[in-house]
Amino acid sequence: MRSRIAFLVLIALRLAGAGLTAAMAAIHVYLWDEGYRNVATIGELFLVNGVVGGLLAVVLLVAGVRRLGIVAALGALFTAGTLGALVLSLTSGLFGFTESIDAPWVTTTIAVESAGTVVLAAIPPVTHLAVRADARHGGSAPRATPRAPGHGERPSAGRQ
Repeated sequence: MRSRIAFLVLIALRLAGAGLTAAMAAIHVYLWDEGYRNVATIGELFLVNGVVGGLLAVVLLVAGVRRLGIVAALGALFTAGTLGALVLSLTSGLFGFTESIDAPWVTTTIAVESAGTVVLAAIPPVTHLAVRADARHGGSAPRATPRAPGHGERPSAGRQ
């Protein structure tokens, strides 16, 4: 029972983490398109953040359970770094650019990136607990990612 609960929590965290990472990426691409592309260095970094964040969101959804912890840890570091860059730009400036808390999307971005960092950081320990619980119960817990039909099945005596 514990392994089933751990895997359900893991699925919820995986979906929330991927959604928050995708939202962070979308905000950066949108802001890049709205004019940040014209800000030296910051513009390029916004586009890179959007692309990397989008790819990371996809990888969070498709990674196997045994690799999910490392992917989520990297995602948490990436998201925390993005949040740190925003805080720097709000306080002392970053690459010669100072952001205003009143600028569009700043407070939303702070909320999304803060939540994303927390959710993604929670995935590695929950993954560890889920895999350990699954191993103790003989691997009977549901999969946190769907398996393609026929993948990993052993052929039965009647099937050729």
